[in-house]
Amino acid sequence: MRPNLPPEPWLSFLTALDKTVDSTIRLDCLGGFVVTHQYGLARATSDIDVLAIVPRNGRRVLLEAGQFGSALHKRWGVYLQFVPVVVPPEDYEQRLTEMYAGTF
Repeated sequence: MRPNLPPEPWLSFLTALDKTVDSTIRLDCLGGFVVTHQYGLARATSDIDVLAIVPRNGRRVLLEAGQFGSALHKRWGVYLQFVPVVVPPEDYEQRLTEMYAGTF
């Protein structure tokens, strides 16, 4: 069973990132963060690879707040990495699993 909250520094980073928006925004994540936090595999990572930000109007605010070099990155040493060049499998949205439901 995975924990209800991510470990630090992710918890503080995601909590601060969440405070930068005033509506519900979905981040479709992949990569090391997901492998580590969703499936419990040991892998060091300092970013959250994001394939999609829905709705799109939340993209600019979240990326500016959480990107490499941002104040949040400098404070917690982790950041968001938008990776729109990845081609996801067809209908991948139907297989998404929510991480840390209701937390952020």
